[in-house]
Amino acid sequence: MSIGFQGGVINFHETSISDLVQGFSGKAELLPSKFNGLFALKTDLCIVLVKVISLGELKLIHKIDHPAAVSDAVSLSGQQAFAIAQHAASKVHITVKLDSDVTNEILTETVAVDRHRGHIQKVFINNYLRTDRSHGFRALFVMEDHSLLLVQQGEIVWSREDGLASVIDSTTSELPVEKDGVSVAKVEHTLFEWLEVCSFSS
Repeated sequence: MSIGFQGGVINFHETSISDLVQGFSGKAELLPSKFNGLFALKTDLCIVLVKVISLGELKLIHKIDHPAAVSDAVSLSGQQAFAIAQHAASKVHITVKLDSDVTNEILTETVAVDRHRGHIQKVFINNYLRTDRSHGFRALFVMEDHSLLLVQQGEIVWSREDGLASVIDSTTSELPVEKDGVSVAKVEHTLFEWLEVCSFSS
């Protein structure tokens, strides 16, 4: 259901999911992804990215077969970049795209992940400037066994086993820019500015 507000008038338009996803059946879920003018829809078959052209005009711009996860968007030179993580046997393929042109892949990497961790439940990304002034990306995976994996340049930088803690949910946010006169960015080199401790249940 798309809703338009204009001149004090509210307009509604209903679009069938089967019009967007061929062969759709079962349940569909809107993923809580933060995009401008886009939304991610998860079905039993796949994840699709849909662009809102106008009220009632929705366009399927990308289809991702399961098992996969889509990150939130991050700002990159006035545009939005987001990551897609897809499983293939014991490897995960990471692709970073721009929302303005999803056919253009600005980064592709592959990382080996132990099968016992299960599938990726969530993926978060942030970007940084390399020494050559090009953009690099880090990805944080939340796995099916509740472990956390930080991935950069096709390698697992560190992992954290949280399976016994029973993770309820996970999200990311920026730490304070400065604390007690010491810049967090200087101390951590921006690595942990986007990490937040997960919520746990006893």
